[in-house]
Amino acid sequence: MTSQITWYAARAAGIVAWALAASSVVWGLAISTRVLRGRPRPAWLFDLHRFLGGTALIFTGIHVAAVLADTYVHFSLVNALVPFTGSWHPAAVAWGIAAFYLLMAVERTSLGRARMSKQWFNRMLETNAVPTIWITNATAGIDPAFLRRFSFAVEFRPPGARQRARILARHLGETPMPARDVDAVAQRFEVAPAQLRAAVSAARLIAPRVDRPTLERLIAPIDELVSGGRPASAAPFDVASYRIDVLNASEDLAALGHRLASWREGGLPICFHGPPGTGKSEYARWLAWRMDRPVVCRRVSDLQSCWLGETEKNIRDAFREALSERALLLFDEADSWLRDRRAAVRYWEVTQVNELLQQLESFPGVVVCTTNLWGDLDAASLRRFVFKVEFRYLRPEAAARLFQSLFGAGDVRARMERMPPLAPGDFAVVGRRLRALGSAADVEGILRLLEAEALARDRAPRPAGFAW
Repeated sequence: MTSQITWYAARAAGIVAWALAASSVVWGLAISTRVLRGRPRPAWLFDLHRFLGGTALIFTGIHVAAVLADTYVHFSLVNALVPFTGSWHPAAVAWGIAAFYLLMAVERTSLGRARMSKQWFNRMLETNAVPTIWITNATAGIDPAFLRRFSFAVEFRPPGARQRARILARHLGETPMPARDVDAVAQRFEVAPAQLRAAVSAARLIAPRVDRPTLERLIAPIDELVSGGRPASAAPFDVASYRIDVLNASEDLAALGHRLASWREGGLPICFHGPPGTGKSEYARWLAWRMDRPVVCRRVSDLQSCWLGETEKNIRDAFREALSERALLLFDEADSWLRDRRAAVRYWEVTQVNELLQQLESFPGVVVCTTNLWGDLDAASLRRFVFKVEFRYLRPEAAARLFQSLFGAGDVRARMERMPPLAPGDFAVVGRRLRALGSAADVEGILRLLEAEALARDRAPRPAGFAW
């Protein structure tokens, strides 16, 4: 055992060094990519990254020293420092030597940065006569004194869904792929242009034809790796199947989207209200697509906390994230936080409303609140909304057009005149039911299902208490 202690020490130190180096790389990627984007990043996150790298270098030194002291393998100093000079697994040892030098170089530059004279670097930025371009993935760890000495700063933001669709179409070139599939891939994955190009190139190598399933199989694992495996907050918006022409609202929704597509003039709070299933949330996503912005969607489960004050912080952080992402902020069922304060029982119910009202007042971006309970909103919230759009049930002729496009039937307008009020959500539920059953129903069967959905939705609530 005593004669083998150096061998065991070398192996153990090498494994620990590898684990620490891998942890340092993963932690560095988490800091510089979307995993922590839009969140506060205190200094200890960067200190931990440097600590992991420095400790990995220390254990690498222990590994090399133990290998040199070992009498079983017989490594000389030249064998440990110069690749391909030894007989023990020369290729693997060469990779280890190269990694050791690279680790030393990275750690040396990191330590040099920490010990660099701030005065010297400031002077260099101010007096450098050679035009210099500095590139970084994150500015959170850069001293503000350095940042304000740059003559010009350009932020390259991630492309929006419509831009990604155009980029993907350009990389596809003459490869046939339906525009609907191109839009769906662009909506699902918030990836860089280089990832789209790589996916198309890989798809041409492994598949006889480039199609949507192949691209999604190639992009999904890389997107999870870069984004930290964060699940999507909602299903991708399929613009090709969206029917804005059938919606019934108090505003011309197509004209509103066209006007807001180029909105750059400050904060824009919007409220969409109306019965359930009338298309409020989906129109908000269409509006985000029309404005070429991502969607940051927040529901009760995303914001509500059991700790006092945490819900207000979560509301604030949602606005901060939307601002950093240049996203459309969507509050689904906003009546959960904007109910009339006169009906509040506990003080924190008031502070949550206050926080959201203050954020709506000062937010410089686009925020959409949807609600089914317009009458329950706090009176002070109404003046905050620039647009208050009421979504209504479908008109009979629009319901007939939607029926025909979804189920391929003939003219059913006469039947729609006699049907109870229908919403787009009723058609979506019936469509999912038919797909789940795996069988096509006849026109009468579909109409009966739609009528049952409408009656179930509009049933009168039962009074509480005893029945006599």
